[in-house]
Amino acid sequence: MEQVWATFTETSKWPNFYPSVEEVSLEDGGATLSEGTKFETTLAGQDMRCVVHEFDTERYRLAWYAFPRPPTSRAATTHGY
Repeated sequence: MEQVWATFTETSKWPNFYPSVEEVSLEDGGATLSEGTKFETTLAGQDMRCVVHEFDTERYRLAWYAFPRPPTSRAATTHGY
């Protein structure tokens, strides 16, 4: 489970298992997610601005809100693992 967790939290690994991810850029310049991390990504051709709202290393829970960029009439979503 720790390898899976590392893959989810280290954004540089995302394109290796999720081909729809074109790029990921963390606001702080890092590469590892944590509670409150803000990042931008292009997922399936949609530019998104995201913020991690759940990060639990004991239960291996990770979730973030994703907002279309630029803002559109499309609704924000949440992704959780």
